[in-house]
Amino acid sequence: MNWSLLPYGAYVAFAFACILFGGLAYRQVIDMLELRATKTGEDLDLYFSAPGVVYAVLAALALVPIGWLCYGVGEPTIWKYALPLVGLVQLVQLAGRLYFQRLRLRTRAIVVRFVLRSESTIIQHAEIENVHVCRNLLWSTITITGAHNKVASFRIFRFSEDRLLDRIRSLSGVRATVDAA
Repeated sequence: MNWSLLPYGAYVAFAFACILFGGLAYRQVIDMLELRATKTGEDLDLYFSAPGVVYAVLAALALVPIGWLCYGVGEPTIWKYALPLVGLVQLVQLAGRLYFQRLRLRTRAIVVRFVLRSESTIIQHAEIENVHVCRNLLWSTITITGAHNKVASFRIFRFSEDRLLDRIRSLSGVRATVDAA
């Protein structure tokens, strides 16, 4: 490892971090303004996207051998030193996006926000007609059908499923149908 090149690689990663976190902050401000305009009430419960968390953990595990290859094998260059750091910055930015884009169970509605897309789906509790649960190995896929054929689907961890379904039933009066995988 050539320690003299590491600060230059860190500078490249810092430049990427400024761009990525600036975009994250901008997206969060826009999302919060849109959410405030919907008048859906206050947050009751928040649920992480289960596949997003699993993929973030797998990406973190993949960064270890990538860093080892970049820092320990071959001729050192600034780009080889920057690559693991940029990957780490991207992973932290994605984790921040996962944190901000959680499923929101609010006092008047359910807000489904997507990690990689800017849109969100809002279904009022009074409009919920059907709740369908499909259990998979690591997570449960929950599909909510509302009035006017509005459909929202999201995946949460199985240990959070009972709490969410109880809250939905108490807020909307609709019981979920469950398919076991």
